[in-house]
Amino acid sequence: MDTIEIGAKQNVRNIDLMPDEQVGKYVCDLPSSLFAGGRNIKMGGKLVFGIAGVNKQYNARLVGAIPNEHVMLMIEDEYLDPESFLTGVDIYCCHVSNESFQTFKSKIIKCSLSPFTYLLITYPKEIKRLSAKRDVRFDVDLVALLHQHNDKEGKEKLVTARLLNIGVGGVLSTTSEAVGMIGDDVEIEVPLPCAEMQVDLRLKAKIKSINDETDLRGRVNFRYGMQFIELRPRESLYLKSYLFDHLQKEAAHTM
Repeated sequence: MDTIEIGAKQNVRNIDLMPDEQVGKYVCDLPSSLFAGGRNIKMGGKLVFGIAGVNKQYNARLVGAIPNEHVMLMIEDEYLDPESFLTGVDIYCCHVSNESFQTFKSKIIKCSLSPFTYLLITYPKEIKRLSAKRDVRFDVDLVALLHQHNDKEGKEKLVTARLLNIGVGGVLSTTSEAVGMIGDDVEIEVPLPCAEMQVDLRLKAKIKSINDETDLRGRVNFRYGMQFIELRPRESLYLKSYLFDHLQKEAAHTM
């Protein structure tokens, strides 16, 4: 098993990679976490990041940090174009857990392919945290298909909907016809553009609120607040990846 030592040989912490990722052990300096603005990301934590002007997401692992100087990221993508990682370019990083998104902005200092592919970036001034439990929503305009099953009759009702906002915990949708009652389970079939491709997802949800409104032509529209339930790992991964795209775009606008 290979070991790569980063920095000094004292006060180190071992990071074991999962067997299905890569055989090896990486060693990094303490501190044991990236700490800024009262929030921290532990060493060895996985990150998804994007580069300003590049429509692509990359995967990395936090492997080293010197407070107020720089951070080292080990890039886990196999195919990489070093020319995309120019010195001074803005980088937007996100650490995702079941409870929250932790994001920070930085700038690239150096990119190297040896002894492994890594980035040195400036130490962030702050780490922002968006709670999944608090369910931060992003405004969207997505067309979806709602599946509502009738167990008594064994029939399935299909209703076209437009998603108005979406978060880790659920969505707000609008339809021109009724879908179900509060407490009913619904499947949301929606194509999500993420990581340079379109992914078709079927997300299980429960209706939590219903509001109706009549437009100027006398047509009734229904608004359904729905909470996701029983998300599978694949669905959760792509949903969070899609939401990270929104975080990255918002960060770019606030630079």
